Order: sequence, then C-alpha cells, then structure tokens
Amino acid sequence: MKSGKNFRMTLQRRLQLYFVFYIIIPILALGIMMYFVTLKSAEQSAIKFSNQIINRISSEIEDMLYASYNVSALVSEEPFFQENLRNPLSEDLPPSFSRSSYRQQVELY
Repeated sequence: MKSGKNFRMTLQRRLQLYFVFYIIIPILALGIMMYFVTLKSAEQSAIKFSNQIINRISSEIEDMLYASYNVSALVSEEPFFQENLRNPLSEDLPPSFSRSSYRQQVELY
C-alpha cells in the first residue's frame, strides 16, 4: 500500500538523490576549487612576468646610463673635446648655422 504522506522513496528517486550527492556535488566542488587554483596560478604567473619585464627594463636603463656616463667621461677627459669646448665659436660660421637663416627656414615650412 502506498501512503501519500509516507517518506518511503521509490528506487528511481533514491538513485536520483544518490547521483546528485555523489556525482554532481563533488564535481561542482572540484570545479570551484580548480577555478580558484587556476586563478591563483594565473596571478602568480602575471606577477612573475611583470617582475621579469621590470628587471629587463631596469637593466636596459642601467646600461643606457652607464653608456652615457662613459661618453661624458670621454668628453670631460679628452683634450680634443676640452679644447674645442673652451674656445668660443668663431663668428665666420657658414650661413646655415646662423639663427636668422634657421628662422627663415622654419618660417618657410
């Protein structure tokens, strides 16, 4: 006899509940855990990549500063450059170096 208020479940209903509790819920939990693990891994990779880029740019800037230091040391220590820097420019410069000719050229464009 079947009773409408009885809590006895049919075999099909019990199998559905077992399927939900033992298959669907663990798969959902695993999926959520894997999402957070993957998110954390992606964040760590992004941070690592950013640090690599920052270190490379820093190294490039240091190399440029070192090269400019070498050039400035060459200019400051080389007698040829020092002699030319100490002497005033001669007044008999070609017209292409005068300011008025430069202004005229700029105004033409």
